[in-house]
Amino acid sequence: MRLFLFPLISYFVVRVWASGYQGCLERVLLYNAYQIDEYNGPNDRKIGFKCRQWDAATGTCRNNQWDECRSRTGGRCNFDELCFFLGRAPRNNGWQALIPGTDRLDVRLSAQNCMNLHYPNNPASPIRRIYNFPPHSAMKGGGTKWNEFVVDLSAHINDTYRRMPKPLTDEENAKFSNFDYAADRVREARTRDHGPHLVRNAQARLTVPVVTRNMGANQQQLSQDRHRREQYGKP
Repeated sequence: MRLFLFPLISYFVVRVWASGYQGCLERVLLYNAYQIDEYNGPNDRKIGFKCRQWDAATGTCRNNQWDECRSRTGGRCNFDELCFFLGRAPRNNGWQALIPGTDRLDVRLSAQNCMNLHYPNNPASPIRRIYNFPPHSAMKGGGTKWNEFVVDLSAHINDTYRRMPKPLTDEENAKFSNFDYAADRVREARTRDHGPHLVRNAQARLTVPVVTRNMGANQQQLSQDRHRREQYGKP
């Protein structure tokens, strides 16, 4: 489990929600955090809570009422159920792909399932935008600002790790590793789309070396663009 260094990383975090493949990866990352949050006691859990009535005028959750994601049987949610819980989901199943023999998500396949639900391979099927869920629909105490949500989410995971008895079990280690892996994939996706602007800013401001790497074409974006051309005849 890696602990995140926010003053440095904040240079590389864009200040708007990502869409497309990044948005799908962020849902996967959120679910990995949700699974880790289960190691906390019920009163200490924060992930997978939605404000019942958000007050945009005051920027607060009215009456501090938060609803917890629950499965059809009343237990913890799976990835399908959490994505539907976040709101504006095209359907309530077909999202998750599990690593065989575990309850952990296959990060890339689950993100690809999310993409396929919104950008189906069939040109006759409508494209559905991947909506950016607000933090107050995902985490107790969340508001509307992405940067604050990233800091709060990761700090909560770091605190959970510190509180847990050591050494961790193999299953516990695997869930933290899956979270780290998903976080890396989110950073890769964001860097590919937003990197040129952020790298220039970091190079100008940071006193440590900034190393760049050519990550190739964004195949997910190329696929989306091709689908749009086929369906709408637009470039």
